[in-house]
Amino acid sequence: MRLEYDIKTTPEETSGYNLTAYTEGVLRLLVGSSVFLEVDGILLVEFAIVLHKWLLQCASAPTDFYYASMDFEEEPILMFRYDSGRDAFLLESVWSNKDVGSVLRSDAIEAASRYLVALRDELKRERGVDLERTLEEATLDG
Repeated sequence: MRLEYDIKTTPEETSGYNLTAYTEGVLRLLVGSSVFLEVDGILLVEFAIVLHKWLLQCASAPTDFYYASMDFEEEPILMFRYDSGRDAFLLESVWSNKDVGSVLRSDAIEAASRYLVALRDELKRERGVDLERTLEEATLDG
């Protein structure tokens, strides 16, 4: 499983909630060579915050992942439903009708971690933004 993105817009002012609310782009989720989901206009930092919180929860026990956005009424944009019998996640999205089977828990966690690292590195390199600080602040906020 791979989570890929293309940043299309970032805010001039990145303090406060601006980075989260105005960093937009394309989000893709691939399983093998199959594109399960490709959506434009996703708030990429908002998605990163939800992923970050999910990874923290998964450190103690696997749990479902559910992403809905303040920018879209339809949901879930992306959901990983945990199947303890297989130790894997079933992928769901309101915008995908592809069946890609299940994804091993370790693969989903690795993909989420890689997404966060890649986004953090790109925002730091291109914009001088500290995504880690944003993630930590969001975690403290609940």
